[in-house]
Amino acid sequence: MELELINVDKAFSGHVVFKNLNFDFSKCGLYVISGKSGCGKSTLLNILAGYENIDAGKRCVDSSVLIACIFQSYELIEELNVYDNIYLTKDRSLSFDFIEELGLTELLSRYPKELSQGQKQRVGIARALACCPQVIICDEPTESLDIENKERVLNLLKKLSQDCVVIVATHDISMLQDYADYHYVIEDNSLILQTQKQQAPTLTVEERKTSYHELKRIIHQMIHKRTMIQTLFLSLLIIFQIITFQINGILFQEKTSYQVINQNSLYVKTNGMNPDSLYKYGEIRPILNFDTLNLNNKIYKMNIYPLPTTSQNQLKNNQILINQNTAKVLMNEWQVNQESLINHQILLSYQMGSQIYQIECTIKDIIEEDLKDVKQIYYSYDGINSLLKQKRFSKEYPTQYDYLMKKGESFEIQCSSTQVQDYYQVLKGKSKLTVNHSIFTSLHQNQGQKDLYYVLFMIVQIILLAVSIIYIVYMTYQDTKKNQVGLSIIHASGVDLQLIKKRYFIEKLKYLLIVFISALFVCLILEWQFHQTKRSLICGLFVGVILCFYVLIFYIRLSKLHKNQISILLKDNKDE
Repeated sequence: MELELINVDKAFSGHVVFKNLNFDFSKCGLYVISGKSGCGKSTLLNILAGYENIDAGKRCVDSSVLIACIFQSYELIEELNVYDNIYLTKDRSLSFDFIEELGLTELLSRYPKELSQGQKQRVGIARALACCPQVIICDEPTESLDIENKERVLNLLKKLSQDCVVIVATHDISMLQDYADYHYVIEDNSLILQTQKQQAPTLTVEERKTSYHELKRIIHQMIHKRTMIQTLFLSLLIIFQIITFQINGILFQEKTSYQVINQNSLYVKTNGMNPDSLYKYGEIRPILNFDTLNLNNKIYKMNIYPLPTTSQNQLKNNQILINQNTAKVLMNEWQVNQESLINHQILLSYQMGSQIYQIECTIKDIIEEDLKDVKQIYYSYDGINSLLKQKRFSKEYPTQYDYLMKKGESFEIQCSSTQVQDYYQVLKGKSKLTVNHSIFTSLHQNQGQKDLYYVLFMIVQIILLAVSIIYIVYMTYQDTKKNQVGLSIIHASGVDLQLIKKRYFIEKLKYLLIVFISALFVCLILEWQFHQTKRSLICGLFVGVILCFYVLIFYIRLSKLHKNQISILLKDNKDE
């Protein structure tokens, strides 16, 4: 069986560590490698384990050989207790004598943060031994132990070396000399054999098994708490984004049609301009310009217009119709109910010349119009004109009606339904004219505030989207950086790295499914409540895109975990 390094070269940034290094470790026994600090002992162990690439030469290690590492920095998985850290993916029905030999029986239920440095080191040793490896690589395995535990560990390693290869790197050879079967020293970038006590038998390999159920359980336990918190935060972030998007649609969607009696009428005040130019826009008639309504010394802005000729409602001389918004004002001011408003009298004021006049009108009915907060009153055009004809005015204009027809500056233009909005925009662009429309004027007056709120909502949505993307990238980077260490430790216990990555990927997708289901559930609730199918579909698509983005980033990060990067990961973890 081949277990050998042949003519190996290794350098870091131009600094040569090994040159033509050779090392045959195919015989059972305890190999001790010593040398000055910084000579490359840890690098050599990483090369032997396959965690470090070489620049030249050959690393000949049979693929069936299991190499376990006892790391100098312990490398315990914080989310697992001592028992699970030792067994990892091993069958829990197995029992190991070395747990008692290492004095760990009373510590099995504790977590790494509850252990001393020496206890952590013994747990790391026990975990490596639980793999039943053919090669055990130890980087300063007794550094954190007291004398008693050092002897206990070395006796155990010596016992194991009878049937497997144990390689120990140390800077203090004094205590290991009595245990070493082979003593090598790193000098001048090479490995030099100093002493050899006996020729041990060649290593033999036995088939090993991995419990896939335990692998799944260990990975789940390793990532559960942290991933659940991340899943909850990501779910809330996406759900809040969905809700703001739906609210945006509800508050700011433009209504395409309104139902009002005078929706085809424009009301124009010429302000001294010749009204003849208005005839091309539709049927024109002069109208009385009523003032605002005064109720209990409170001034209310009202639209007081003649009933269009196309209306099916019929009014007599002084009868009026009011919409529901006007009715609410009157009921509040007069302290009456809706039924009591019918046939109630109301005074409408208008100015003609320099005089103020009033007409007493009777409320005939209350109509429902598709307008929010716009208060409207409709009067009979012919009926009011008939009353004006009865009122004397001056020598030049015998009646108020004559004055209105000759000197009036307010006009109603009755347009076709297809052109009224276009005509409104055209006439509004003329500087001398004052143009009103029951729908368009109200929308225009509220547009500035509406646009401000719309921009604010859009800013919130953009911020949420940016936060989501940044969080996914950051979370994935930090999460995989942390978990890659745990995955590397599991791989160091003899489990195939691709199998570990696959199981880890599946476990993470399960949590991602929670985000997807919760977000879609919110979409369905909002669709059921507000019936915005198009926006609900967009939300569903958004959720899918965000989660696909997460999976892509996660897959890219996970794919970067290779066997030859494990030593770097463990070193970075130690540095942190």
